[in-house]
Amino acid sequence: MRIPQPHPYRAHHDNEMHEIRTRYHDANGKLHAHLELFGDHLAEQNGWSDLSGHEAVRFHLLKTHHWTPAQVQSMSFDDLRFAMTEELAAWRAPTTLR
Repeated sequence: MRIPQPHPYRAHHDNEMHEIRTRYHDANGKLHAHLELFGDHLAEQNGWSDLSGHEAVRFHLLKTHHWTPAQVQSMSFDDLRFAMTEELAAWRAPTTLR
């Protein structure tokens, strides 16, 4: 019985897609982590001892823009990063965490 072999182009394409997906998810994870770190910074800066990470970002948006809790809770990480564009542009993560 002969085992079918993948077409060489298909194998190359599969490897290329795997690398692209891996880079995409690595970058997306770093963006999420950066937003979490920024939330930690906001919580510390504002004395929000019960908040950290993305919850502090959501609370900041709630207070700053007077959005409802339901509005900020429905926002994805991409939405949160977009809403925090100006604040994030002015902030630099500690060099040990970059």
